[in-house]
Amino acid sequence: MQLSELMNLCIGLQGKVLYLEKAKTAQAKEIASLKKRVKQLEKRRKLRTSPVPSDIQEDPVTICWAVVTTANVEATTANAPITTIDELTMD
Repeated sequence: MQLSELMNLCIGLQGKVLYLEKAKTAQAKEIASLKKRVKQLEKRRKLRTSPVPSDIQEDPVTICWAVVTTANVEATTANAPITTIDELTMD
């Protein structure tokens, strides 16, 4: 190969390298954008599926109230006697 052929080959390869670097940068930006979108959607889904704040969900009184309320609704719909909190605490 002569010097001019080598120079042309080098210029062609440099062009390909620049193209690939631009493509890589564009893909990195797209990935970062998609990751941000996923986080936003997960946060929105978490807020929709959890109507009660997490600090309240861990409170034993609130959990007990939720269980009793659910039991009362189920008992009422089944025409069964309603269980009171006093009856639950006696066990």
